[in-house]
Amino acid sequence: MAIDKQALAAGRQFQHTVNDATINAHVNDYGVDMQSDIPYIDDGSADHLLDIYSPADADKTQMLPVVILIHGGGYSSGFKELDRRLGQLIATHGFRVVNINYSLMPEVGFGQELREIMTVANWISDHRVQYGFADQNISIMGDSSAGHLTLLAAATQNNQELQNYFEVTPYAKDFKAYVAICPATFESITSSDNVIIAGVRQVLSDWLSQEDFVKHALYTNYMADNFPEVMIVTTPSDSILAEQAIAMHDFMTANQIKHVYKSYEGVENKIDHVFNVLFPEYEESQRANADIVAYLKEKNT
Repeated sequence: MAIDKQALAAGRQFQHTVNDATINAHVNDYGVDMQSDIPYIDDGSADHLLDIYSPADADKTQMLPVVILIHGGGYSSGFKELDRRLGQLIATHGFRVVNINYSLMPEVGFGQELREIMTVANWISDHRVQYGFADQNISIMGDSSAGHLTLLAAATQNNQELQNYFEVTPYAKDFKAYVAICPATFESITSSDNVIIAGVRQVLSDWLSQEDFVKHALYTNYMADNFPEVMIVTTPSDSILAEQAIAMHDFMTANQIKHVYKSYEGVENKIDHVFNVLFPEYEESQRANADIVAYLKEKNT
């Protein structure tokens, strides 16, 4: 596979340039118990590390529901610390949040990424006593490109064709909830003239040229009666993916696909793509994140 190494390196560096100062200034704003850089695949790769955030007052053996948190970054960049503040906030509400790194495109495709998510779920089950995981109460949450990955995981969990194509064994105990924040779609990559998406399209060009891969990556092709309910969080002022979120909502509504759609307007602040992840202190983000927590609690009762 030909990889545009220059564009790939630039995209990955961009994530650090934009976000590192904020990340380093907010290591543990919520005072949670934090365990960092634990391998879920013991191969020495930073792609296979995870962090665990737990309520500060939780007993170490108390079995709490789990949220697997998956960072975005245009499919080909990003790292778990981008979502750390959101994960810590959720942990304060009685969850253990498992915030993961994972292998990125274009070096791997969705099949490898989905297998790694299932590996994380099974790792949680295997370590339930050690870390206090209620392994029958696991939810998945992702933003932007990881919103795509989250919705594809939802489709794959109950679809034999996708399981065969991506060579994925679904999590045996199923997942309680799926939350996609400002989710991306392959339709948006191929049709948008947004400068950021154009860069993503360049990096993913080899994958996008494979018709069978694109077909199976379009989770809307597999939304049927057995598609699990998902929560979609967005804003009409998303400068990258607003139209795609609205179109997805319209498609799911027209096809009677179970979902909860939450869209937030900027009032006190100008909000944009994945606003509640990057700026959880905003009033609009607080409302969105409160709704996410309420949804997770409802699904875990």
